[in-house]
Amino acid sequence: MKSEIVRIKRKITVDPRKGVALFLALLLFALVGFFFVIQYFIDKNQQEISSAELQDGDLSLKLSMDKQVYGAGEKVRLRLVLTNTGAQPVILKFNTNVEYDFLVQRETSFLVARVPQYVWKYSASTVEEAENHKLVLKPGQIKVYSATWNQQTYSGEPANPGRYSITGYLNTAGRRHVLTLLGRMKR
Repeated sequence: MKSEIVRIKRKITVDPRKGVALFLALLLFALVGFFFVIQYFIDKNQQEISSAELQDGDLSLKLSMDKQVYGAGEKVRLRLVLTNTGAQPVILKFNTNVEYDFLVQRETSFLVARVPQYVWKYSASTVEEAENHKLVLKPGQIKVYSATWNQQTYSGEPANPGRYSITGYLNTAGRRHVLTLLGRMKR
């Protein structure tokens, strides 16, 4: 018996609009997946930082918090320490009554960018007024500024879990010294 090969020809018609829509859907799916993978590796490789230092001439500044990861509702103690490391006095001039400040921002991820969301500012309840004055640090002298964030937002609501950046400022006249830490708050 002869084996017959039967070929059936069938004409398949594809609506070009459906093909384009399918291509665009697959492309969007691939792009979203790509961004999630990139964000995963960025988050995985970025570590929390509980202290940062800056040297400006004979003035040493150190911003610190107790630890890197906090439980919900735990108090976050912040310290900005100034030290005169030189042999001569350091004179710091200020134009306002707010010599220093602390700012807490929640890091919200949007694709591969981090968008800061303001959560708390130490001086928010202080009226900033013009006030020219000086602070003289003798050689080896230390000045400590401190504040405690109780993990509440401006409106008094509990802050959400996640990654936070904590920035400390020294507001000298004509120059602002800035140091930033990264911390995480768990549930």
